[in-house]
Amino acid sequence: MILKKKVTFLVGDISISNEPLKPFGNDECNFLDEFSKKLAKHKLISIYPDLKALSFWCRKKNIQQLKNNKNQDKFRIGLGLLFHVTPSNVPTNFFYSLVFGLLSGNSNIVKVPSKNFKQIEIICSLMRNILKNNKIKNRISIVRYENNPEFTKKISSLCNGRLIWGGPNTIKKIKEFETSDRSIDLTFTDRFSFSTLNSKKVITTSDKNITLLTNNFYNDTYLYDQNACTSPHLIIWLGNKKDAKIAKERFWKSLLKLIKTRYTISNFAVTDKLHYIDKFIIKNDHIKKIKNYCNLINIIELNKIKNFSHLSRGRWGLFFEIDLKNLNLLSPNINKYYQTLSYYGLDKKFFEEYLNNNYIRGIDRIVPIGRSMDMSFYWDGYDLKNILTRVIEIV
Repeated sequence: MILKKKVTFLVGDISISNEPLKPFGNDECNFLDEFSKKLAKHKLISIYPDLKALSFWCRKKNIQQLKNNKNQDKFRIGLGLLFHVTPSNVPTNFFYSLVFGLLSGNSNIVKVPSKNFKQIEIICSLMRNILKNNKIKNRISIVRYENNPEFTKKISSLCNGRLIWGGPNTIKKIKEFETSDRSIDLTFTDRFSFSTLNSKKVITTSDKNITLLTNNFYNDTYLYDQNACTSPHLIIWLGNKKDAKIAKERFWKSLLKLIKTRYTISNFAVTDKLHYIDKFIIKNDHIKKIKNYCNLINIIELNKIKNFSHLSRGRWGLFFEIDLKNLNLLSPNINKYYQTLSYYGLDKKFFEEYLNNNYIRGIDRIVPIGRSMDMSFYWDGYDLKNILTRVIEIV
């Protein structure tokens, strides 16, 4: 029996099933389709772009595409019960984690952040309404609590797998609670992401395409103030220095024009950025130039990449940038903390050649700018459709 003390059930209750099912069950897919339609009609969806993106991602067509991509050659079944510990940097992350578990044939207990995000309130309200008389209502529990080691210990001992999102300290703390000998842990820690742009393409593309590019870049960065692991901090301009100079000028000016119409920065954020820049200047000798666009865009331009650390992070529109003749020059820097490379003006063949010639320790995703936050069953290098299921071999 699990005690309710200090635990708030936002969706569901303590009576949750641990029965494993086949992936992509009709009931689970129908639940997501209904959720998508109701979320799309919510009166506040226009205020929260992340909710709009979530509604679009959960639509029937996308779920069907995910289903079609699953392995067909083996008999697969879920693990049973999953325990999700989700992060506080992206309000909608908990629901994506839930979907990964649900569509893999698992029941799910999801711990959401203690911070009261409006997005979480909206999502959970819709879920409660949909699940009232739904066949899968005993396969989902959404909980919130701050300090309840007894609850974490109990759920950890019962679950067949844990998805732990958060920084090293969070992951370490959760791992202190023992699981059964067949249970698995998947950890999603803090990661570093960057963008690579073809300078020549930025110069030669149309004004319409530049506006689209900077709009996509805005969505990757400013929507969450660069707090998402997928948000780029380092901007690499590929090509010769002359082209890079022209491309940068065009790109940043277009972005500034967009930001002025959409983004409001607090005095605290401005002060924090400038303080960070001052500290970075004192501690580093590989700075070429500091650029400031109305305190909405701040750029630390680097003169060499060798000593650049993945621990250098921007917030509220602070970016590092550098000109490189080719991407190979970055390879020695890439470690296990590099997650997403978002790009413009390059193609799949370019990156296939790069990966074949550079055996890098990091980078798990390579996507066009504007799609860095697109969630999929391939995340942080994990194939979640496989890992969250087990195979029954029939000979």
